[in-house]
Amino acid sequence: MPEIIGYPSSYTLVKSVDGGKTFDPPVELDDQNCVCCQTASAVSPDGEIYFAWRDLQYEHDLIPVNAENPYNYGFSNGSLFDSFKNKKYESIRDIVTMHTLDNGTGKKFSPITKVSQDKWYIAGCPDAGPGIAFDSLGRLHAAWFTGSDTAPNGIGYYYAYSDDGGKTFSEPLALLADKEFIPPTEVSLAIDNKDNTWITFADQRNPDVVRYSKINTDHPGKVQLSIIDKNHQMVFSGPIFDGQINEQLDLAMSSNDDNAFIAYRDGNDTKIAVISSHLGPNEVSTT
Repeated sequence: MPEIIGYPSSYTLVKSVDGGKTFDPPVELDDQNCVCCQTASAVSPDGEIYFAWRDLQYEHDLIPVNAENPYNYGFSNGSLFDSFKNKKYESIRDIVTMHTLDNGTGKKFSPITKVSQDKWYIAGCPDAGPGIAFDSLGRLHAAWFTGSDTAPNGIGYYYAYSDDGGKTFSEPLALLADKEFIPPTEVSLAIDNKDNTWITFADQRNPDVVRYSKINTDHPGKVQLSIIDKNHQMVFSGPIFDGQINEQLDLAMSSNDDNAFIAYRDGNDTKIAVISSHLGPNEVSTT
């Protein structure tokens, strides 16, 4: 019988049908989710509401905590923080989706589905949630980070899509992967009016940083951008800015052209970049 470990965080939904004047009682979608990772939601063309988050599997697939896991809280020499030594287990924290089954009413929901079987074992707070969005054909697109070295290309950032409403997902496409350590960051995703998928995140790799818990707010990094066309081909992938890049970025698309707006922190400054693309190989311009 697997040992069951309680966890204080749950993923809940609240709904308002009067413009936010009042809200219905919370509905629990998952009783074990990653408390530190941002969640994502999107409305499908048929009116169903989709949710994505980093799930926790505290009831099975547990392994003993490993001081050499760079995503567990610890010192650069590989030892764990004193306050962390009472942690006994690492658990899987992979990205999942769920959606309504009642035209967005929010009373009936689909089963939880994994986007990818990464099996990222961690005993820490990665602060790295997913991004999701729908294109005009009803395909669901997702992007995320995993620290699992058993992912298709190792540790890194991945993209996948679903043609069947989130029941199954394509094989993950690596956006930025490494066999060594990559600091986890949030991922933002949006679709332009030509059904191209835009994905942005921060690349904070540095040879001086070998554990996630040693990342500082002024850590040098790059704003990374990937663009995938409607045929699921990568048409651009690479860094577009560098500086003291914070792990939190946000991406939004304009509705009438191919301009993307990326908000990010560079040191103490908050910046907004306007990115335009003609979607030829590596043809991206910034202002």
